[in-house]
Amino acid sequence: MIIDRPGADTAVELFRVDAAPGLAGWITPTDIGLPPAPDRTKQLFRGVLVEHLLDCLSTGNQPALSAQHSRHALEIMLAARQSAREGAAIDLATTFPP
Repeated sequence: MIIDRPGADTAVELFRVDAAPGLAGWITPTDIGLPPAPDRTKQLFRGVLVEHLLDCLSTGNQPALSAQHSRHALEIMLAARQSAREGAAIDLATTFPP
């Protein structure tokens, strides 16, 4: 998965081994289940994260992503590496509230 690749037309790109029958490749998901957010990344690039942090600090709003979400993402990355090494699916233990 690539998120906010500089110069990309979309925010998210995925590599799928089953992009088409017998063909692997990069795809652009059209719906990942989240409401679209205003795209400030074209102006701020990854600085949009700092803008979001400052907004949370000044308004008291909760961050869009939680520590539990980050922990789950890390578990996925580590499990993917382990899965590739062992050639088997790895069960995940962490969750996060939607």
